[in-house]
Amino acid sequence: MEWTERHDVILAREILVPGPFRFKKGSVDKGKAWSTIADSLNSSLDLIFKVSQRSVRERFALIQDKYKKKNNKDEE
Repeated sequence: MEWTERHDVILAREILVPGPFRFKKGSVDKGKAWSTIADSLNSSLDLIFKVSQRSVRERFALIQDKYKKKNNKDEE
């Protein structure tokens, strides 16, 4: 399983719909939102591999960290 930039864009689009960040950290609703995203990606024809709730969260966290590092570097 290898994420590409195209997969990252698809993931970002899927995150917009359920909006997992509007729920409290560790709540059941937030977990359901991430599960909805994973299910949506698994039913998509654009991905050739299966994802889990955890893999989706971890991938988004990685993308977010890269963006923050790049943004902080640009501000210096």
